[in-house]
Amino acid sequence: MTAAVLGIGGAAVASAGAIGSMAGMADGMSSAAGSGPIEAIVGFLVWAGPAILLLSLTAIGAATVVRRRAATGLVLVAGVVLFWGMYVQPAPSVMLGSIAVGMGALVIAYVWTQRGLRLDQRR
Repeated sequence: MTAAVLGIGGAAVASAGAIGSMAGMADGMSSAAGSGPIEAIVGFLVWAGPAILLLSLTAIGAATVVRRRAATGLVLVAGVVLFWGMYVQPAPSVMLGSIAVGMGALVIAYVWTQRGLRLDQRR
C-alpha cells in the first residue's frame, strides 16, 4: 500500500510539472522541446501519469479489501477525487486542492486499516 501511495505521489508531481509547463506555454516562454534529463523524466511522468494513478489506486484498493473492507469505499472516493482533480478539470488551484483532499483520504484509510490490523493481532 505504501508503494502505491508513492506512485500516486509521482503522478501528483507529474501534474505539478504539467502546471508549470502550462504556465510557461501561456507566457510564451517555454522551449519547443525539453533538453535535459529532468525534462525527459517529467515529460514521461506527465505522459504516464493517468496510468500510474490508476494502477496505484487499484493496488491500494486491493490492499484495503484484504485488510478492512469497510475502508474500500473511502479509497474509491479518494481515487475519484484524485483522478478528477488531476486529469478532468483545468484549474490548477482545484487540482492542488483535490490532491490534498485525496491524499488525506488515503492517509485516513491507511491509518484505519492499520488500526484494524493491530486490533486483530491482540485477539
